[in-house]
Amino acid sequence: MDPKNRITSKGHERNGQAVPSNQKNSSPPQVQVEGESEEVERAALAAALGERFDRVNELWKLAEADLKRIPLPVDVSVGMEPFYEDHLAEAEGRPYGARLLGFAQSKGGWRICCGVEYFQHDDGDPGWLPISECPLDLRISAIKHLKPLQKAVHEAAKKSILTLDMAIVDLEITLGLAK
Repeated sequence: MDPKNRITSKGHERNGQAVPSNQKNSSPPQVQVEGESEEVERAALAAALGERFDRVNELWKLAEADLKRIPLPVDVSVGMEPFYEDHLAEAEGRPYGARLLGFAQSKGGWRICCGVEYFQHDDGDPGWLPISECPLDLRISAIKHLKPLQKAVHEAAKKSILTLDMAIVDLEITLGLAK
């Protein structure tokens, strides 16, 4: 690409170092497009956004691979933002339900997923959708809930060991194999 027609982002670095998201200014980074024509600027913006979309997806895949190292026998989830039936319910603080970020079996494997819990008429099925298939705004809002999910997965794994130990003892007794 011609050096005159490049896109740069300001606001994600301090002294040449990447800034952790919790230390960034509240204002979004400024994207500067230098170009000779509107078409070139659009192409540069599209390429820059595409790179960032790909990076978000790549990082979610890494998070998922990390959690897959722990074989769980149960789905695990953490609450995200509540949602409301209408503005009155929101003003009164009566949520209709909440989005969930979970590590669950979905579409043939263990995946980081988003789902929904309805508080009054919940059928117990959050309707898990793999994070990679969720809208970008949902993938972005889920980022702050990844650490709590990782912690919940580790806690569920610890509890599962005890549950499995008790199940093994019960099964051994039932089969007459108890020592």
